[in-house]
Amino acid sequence: MAVTHIETVPEVVTPDGEDGHRHYRLPPAASTADGGPVGLIASNDHKATGRLFLVGSLIALVGTFVLQAALDVERVDQSRFGLFGVDTYFQFLSLHQVSAVLLGVLPLTVGVAMIVVPLQVGARTVAFPRAASLSFWGWLAGSVIVLASYAANGGPGGGDAEGVELFLAGLVLAVASLILALVCLATTVVALRAEGMTLERVPFFAWAVLCSAVGWLLTLPALAAIATLALVDLQQGRQLFDSQALWSALHWFFRQPQVLLLTVPVWGVLLDVAGGTSGARARLRWISQGAIALSAALSLGAFTLHLYGGIGEVSSGSLYDSWAFVVWGVLAPLPMIVLCGAGLDVLMRGSRRFTPPLAVASVSALAALSAAVLSAAVALEPLELAGTRVAEGVASLAVAATTAAALAGIAWWAPKITGRLLPAGGVVLLAALVVVGVIALGIDRVVSGVLDEPDTVAAVGATEGSFDGNMFGIAESMSDAVEGLAAVGAIGSMALALAVVLGGGATLAVSLTSGPAADANPWSAYTLEWLAPSPPPEGNFDQLPEIVSPEPALDERERHGGGEA
Repeated sequence: MAVTHIETVPEVVTPDGEDGHRHYRLPPAASTADGGPVGLIASNDHKATGRLFLVGSLIALVGTFVLQAALDVERVDQSRFGLFGVDTYFQFLSLHQVSAVLLGVLPLTVGVAMIVVPLQVGARTVAFPRAASLSFWGWLAGSVIVLASYAANGGPGGGDAEGVELFLAGLVLAVASLILALVCLATTVVALRAEGMTLERVPFFAWAVLCSAVGWLLTLPALAAIATLALVDLQQGRQLFDSQALWSALHWFFRQPQVLLLTVPVWGVLLDVAGGTSGARARLRWISQGAIALSAALSLGAFTLHLYGGIGEVSSGSLYDSWAFVVWGVLAPLPMIVLCGAGLDVLMRGSRRFTPPLAVASVSALAALSAAVLSAAVALEPLELAGTRVAEGVASLAVAATTAAALAGIAWWAPKITGRLLPAGGVVLLAALVVVGVIALGIDRVVSGVLDEPDTVAAVGATEGSFDGNMFGIAESMSDAVEGLAAVGAIGSMALALAVVLGGGATLAVSLTSGPAADANPWSAYTLEWLAPSPPPEGNFDQLPEIVSPEPALDERERHGGGEA
């Protein structure tokens, strides 16, 4: 029998157990198709879909950070193009930005959320499970088409018209698939919560996924519409979008404030990991939930399209002409500061133990806050940083922060992903590499920007086809310092690539093949997902407790004579 697309809340049965509290028995989950490739494609299990997103996005992220390192290495000698040609540097730069967000970080976050969010809200599966499975295969096909278009000399900056059209078609498919996945996740939080799991009680990660999903659903369609318009325009030969104008129309999506939307789930990971580690209940949850929602609202950036160039234009207007850009940028760090304080509060009131996943989550939060502070600096006109590499640093740190948060989530929720805890040594290595990567990238982007190194996209766009021996127009007196900083940035990029390979993929693979099975709640955490077995069965829960607070697992321990950790 097929699983219904949107589940109904299970009916209350008679009191179960000696504690006298109500429990909710769930009907048995319908089995998926037979094993093998067909079963994988047709699976209704949200955990299988999430794992597919994890594998695909981790592979894409490794390539993204390696390419970022190569682009930084190119800056080490400002007098010539060594790894790339003057006509191809811009092309690879656009590939890096597209792959970082749409092929790497965003689907990685979707993968973690696809596994964890239904467990956190007490759902048997994700809403529209077959649509969720379809979203992965659509995203994978779109990603392959995007990469193939660059191999065919397409993409922004490409010299082959058919290759550019192929890029746009793949981009639309990948974006549409991500929209479908986000609809499934948002609907799960809104419509499939267990009885008693009100929106005020949902775990912070599920809440952050809902807020960020709403933000992406308001902005991803704008990106898809622009790409569709460009595709039709190019096919009709109207030339509204040439090589530079195409990227100007897409560029807003990869710059502030839009790129800060990536960091919203960072705070959900931080607060859930911090609370689960300390064992203390969060105070004033509505303030933290409001700060997460405000952070998402301040990251909506479709209104900056005309500021970054607009459709059919190359040169952008002044970013400072938009009061929304300035206000959004200045306010961006404020909700993040509140969320950092909430994390510290729950840690100080609890057991004060420190776990490797918490270390990675803490670094990711600091990187996200740093990106927001840089966003505020760029928005302040007297600092004159809008056209410098500091603006690129906002995107670099946002991508690094969200990658680190997703890896922290994989380490924390590994018992629900693989049934085993990740090796502690691998997670410690992950934390060390993330620290090195974030610090190195931050130093390079900030100091180089202060030294007036221009935003790479603008600089390359201005020099494309007319290279005069000074790659980015750096003053000769500053070139040595900028070249040294570029080497630091390359080290940071490689550290993040190693973090994804060794701290993420390799540790995850080791946990799948070795090590003892994890307990249902090895961290003594308190949110609902820790009441499911590790790994959870296909329907996630055999029964659910009466949910009377945001910490059902802690409530269960207290009912049976336990207490806060």
